Amino acid sequence: MANFSVIPHIPGKTAIARIYRGDAVVGAGFWVEGGYLLTCAHVIRDALALKPEENPLGRTVQINFPYASLSQKLTAEVLLYRYDKGEDTPDEDIAGLRVLEPLPAVVCPAQIVVSHQFRNPYQVLGFPKGHAKGISSYGQLLEKLPNGLVQMEDIKAEGIAILPGFSGTPVWDETAGAVVGMVVAREKDQPAAKIGFMVPGRRLLAVRRELECLGLLALLTEGSETLTDAIKLAYRLCCPQGWEMPDSLKGKLTNLQDVTRGNRPFEAIHQFVGLLSLRDLTPDADLRERLQNWVQQRVGDVQPLLTEAQRLLSQHQNAQATDTPSHLLIYVRDESTKARSVSALFVRDASQYVISTGMGGDPVKAPGLDP
Repeated sequence: MANFSVIPHIPGKTAIARIYRGDAVVGAGFWVEGGYLLTCAHVIRDALALKPEENPLGRTVQINFPYASLSQKLTAEVLLYRYDKGEDTPDEDIAGLRVLEPLPAVVCPAQIVVSHQFRNPYQVLGFPKGHAKGISSYGQLLEKLPNGLVQMEDIKAEGIAILPGFSGTPVWDETAGAVVGMVVAREKDQPAAKIGFMVPGRRLLAVRRELECLGLLALLTEGSETLTDAIKLAYRLCCPQGWEMPDSLKGKLTNLQDVTRGNRPFEAIHQFVGLLSLRDLTPDADLRERLQNWVQQRVGDVQPLLTEAQRLLSQHQNAQATDTPSHLLIYVRDESTKARSVSALFVRDASQYVISTGMGGDPVKAPGLDP
């Protein structure tokens, strides 16, 4: 069976949260790397008693990490909300939140993997009616369906089926030793069949990535007017040569997330934040501290990253100091009252250019003309 043991530091269980409407538990969520809480959109809808047309972004709900404390409630803000059950599109029922207070020390992020194996055993912990302190359900993982969800089934006679109150809880794959999905629905027409459905890990990781971009965007937008040049420089230092520079900050952050790490000591997006955490690029001490906190949640010890950022910046500054500026000389001569001839010289080093002879300058020709 799956290992949600009683040891409090196991990430598989300390990451699990209860989500409330008043004093009633309406569903679950779980803490993931990067500092966010994932759950189902319909759990947020129930927690806030939303009408169909209402948007919950920016609103808050009460949560609790029961393996840390059964009584301590925290406040979480809704950052992302996706709910779509259209006939012609994959089902979307997911939300991302940011917890506004410090977490209990024993809470560890759940480790999500991209995919699952057919018929691997799973375990989930939910909070259905009559079990506000939690109860487990076991079964096996089946196929991914056309709607984008993965089917789960408990074929045992004993044990509890997935019920309301399990939504938003992580699906623990015993063989993988990690979270492979999130419970999102159950089979309502045949409850005796004990069938449920999960959002697969690949989709959860995509949403976590989007939340990282949103969180960083909010931080940098506050100082975007004074950081424009610093952001452009940090972007250039972190992207491969020749990459385009989008006009929008969000476009820059998305591109940085797409940079392959390769032999780099850090992810490009983390190095970007490290550069902006330096005094030379960000004079605002408060913003520097918040940027360092953001990246520390992702890399742990932030000092090696800051050291590498300073090396990159110093290398750039030294290159700028030793670069000799080049020049383009343009000569315009009247040929007649209605025509002028134009010629140009590219001068790589002005100190080596001789005006009288033109030595040190390379003629510039229009494209398509013979030399």
